[in-house]
Amino acid sequence: MARKKPQSPAERARRNRNIALGLVLGAMVVLFFVMTMVRMGAQMAQ
Repeated sequence: MARKKPQSPAERARRNRNIALGLVLGAMVVLFFVMTMVRMGAQMAQ
């Protein structure tokens, strides 16, 4: 699938914002996963 280049500065800004939001969402998913694993590990150690 060919990717077209953003034509206007507004489209470029929107794309950059979407990429940033995707990265933040991905980081939150990883953070919650790690927190869950740590909490489960602490409960199993008791």
